[in-house]
Amino acid sequence: MDPRLSRAQVSTTRLLKTTVLFRLPRAEPAQTVVVGQDDPATDVDAVQAAVDQGGSARETRRREKEATMPNQTSPATSAASRRKVRMHCRLLLALVLAVGLLAPIAPAFWLSTNQRSTILASAADELTHNAGKLLFRSRLISASPPRGQIWTMNADGSNARQVTCNDRDDAAATWSPNGQWILFYSGETLPNGLPIQNLYFIGANDECGPGTFLTEGRFADWSPVGQKIAFDRGRLGVRDIYVRYMDGTEVNVTNNAQARNTRASWSPDGKQIAFARGPREGVEDVYVINEDGSGLTQLTFGAQGNNGPRFSPDGRKIAFQSDRDGGPTHRNIYVMNADGTDETRLTDDIGAGGFPNWSPNGQKIVFMSSRTPDGSVQLFIMNADGTDKTQITDPPTMNFFPAWGAGHDVPQKSNR
Repeated sequence: MDPRLSRAQVSTTRLLKTTVLFRLPRAEPAQTVVVGQDDPATDVDAVQAAVDQGGSARETRRREKEATMPNQTSPATSAASRRKVRMHCRLLLALVLAVGLLAPIAPAFWLSTNQRSTILASAADELTHNAGKLLFRSRLISASPPRGQIWTMNADGSNARQVTCNDRDDAAATWSPNGQWILFYSGETLPNGLPIQNLYFIGANDECGPGTFLTEGRFADWSPVGQKIAFDRGRLGVRDIYVRYMDGTEVNVTNNAQARNTRASWSPDGKQIAFARGPREGVEDVYVINEDGSGLTQLTFGAQGNNGPRFSPDGRKIAFQSDRDGGPTHRNIYVMNADGTDETRLTDDIGAGGFPNWSPNGQKIVFMSSRTPDGSVQLFIMNADGTDKTQITDPPTMNFFPAWGAGHDVPQKSNR
């Protein structure tokens, strides 16, 4: 990025890029092969082609010179020599590339056995800890009216930062796959007094911004594959799951005027959507459906507040919340196979809670719960098997709707 750009210019550029992403069709950029990057096999071919091209030019000049000189070697001998030289060039090129590819990891092999063990143990430890960034809705317990704002922090609870500053009630934020954008919804009121929920997006590095309006809807999920989002929309108890594409096209996937379809979650391959369906809030079950509206399959049964489904990063499991153990005041987190089998309870809470969300490596789950001494809703992290529950937020705020993203994909804020 050009350091001469002002913050306003940078924000405008980023906004235009995202507006194009959601509103206008965009041609795929041409692929450019750059020697020394990305694909080692392509790099070898590109370098060898350059070597051969240069060799051909030199060969032409050499033959012109040989034509004026007597007693030269035969063409067969000359061709054999050239093949030998090219073979040596290829071997040398392979050696250079091998050194270049091994250079980043070579220092580990130059260390002692104990030093290597320490480094490897540290790397493994980092992978199993709470790596990444969290998004969540936060508000003061004493706030009146109780309007929430979107915050982000490290998954260990450190470095909390406010992202939105609105007179609206912001909630249920989600990361873009590359971690550069945040999608959330705001509860608002129409001129006729009826409530409405609208989706907004904002840059991951923005601080205290309002966000930019996208469309009517709530509880959005960004597809891991392709430039599309899923969300629910509706009023007066009837809601449907929609998919919005890059060109602004929106498709009603569930198209059910008799039910409340909500809390969409993409499968990792971007082909299926898990969601909750029921005649009203608190009596839902979990379903999956293909992106085109086909293949509707019910996964849970009993209509006991089975809601908020989330695919695991590998697509094998679905975590969800359920009121089956005593209603909303005994709401627990469950996990099941992606086909609905082997339901397992992970929490045993007395209090409200839910909204489970997986860590990027699938080893942990973040959720919200009022299992606190003062009864306030806070965020907790546990292992994917339900062990080692740790509270990561505290009063005087209440904190809701966590989303977990890969921390290394979130760009650091510039000091310019």
